[in-house]
Amino acid sequence: MDRRTSLERSGIAVVTASALSHSLDSHQKPESSLLKLGGQSVICHVVWQLNQADLKKIILVTGFSGGEVKQLVDRMMEEEPGIFHGLEITYIDLGDDFTGGHTASVLAAAASPDVGDSQVLLVGADHIIDADLLRKMKAPLGEDVASVLVETDLGGMVGLPRNTVKVGLRPLDGDGNRINGIGANLGGAYGGIEAGAVCCSKAAFNELAMMRKAWQGDDSVTLATCGAAPLAP
Repeated sequence: MDRRTSLERSGIAVVTASALSHSLDSHQKPESSLLKLGGQSVICHVVWQLNQADLKKIILVTGFSGGEVKQLVDRMMEEEPGIFHGLEITYIDLGDDFTGGHTASVLAAAASPDVGDSQVLLVGADHIIDADLLRKMKAPLGEDVASVLVETDLGGMVGLPRNTVKVGLRPLDGDGNRINGIGANLGGAYGGIEAGAVCCSKAAFNELAMMRKAWQGDDSVTLATCGAAPLAP
């Protein structure tokens, strides 16, 4: 039995099951999280990996088919109480008719008292990410505003959709890279693409909210936009 203690857990994750994480159309229904993979829904795989990464709390934002999402996740956790011991999970239900898009979903979670001023690991409900990578992603940001999971093995990647978030990189003196540009409209050469997880500080959420307000609620304003564009309508 894998019975974790609350002392071993840390960090808050937000999973946006209410909208596609890279949607071109905010009215497109986020059904991919309900697809079955190995006999289990994708959303359950996502929660499982976050649990394996020892997250303390998961905030799951739901919209279309939110009741089904909640039922699937709750059932999985009830069937494996030892594995999920110490994990707190809360739901923010935006309603079956929600079409606000990914940015509105993120900001709804950021406004939750469960988040407060804490840094948050954002994961799409349609991205299954290795637990070791998630564990690294939730590490304290320090003076950084955000950290981004980046896929740098771009060999053979052709015909990427136009909303793919491109990342410009420069090497650090130590291990890893520093992002010097990010966005779907990033010009010039880029070294990778955003791979489905972003760890954000409160400052990043504040800037996202300000930009969305300045752009009159335009849901094309994303966390990637914050890193690639000035704060102006």
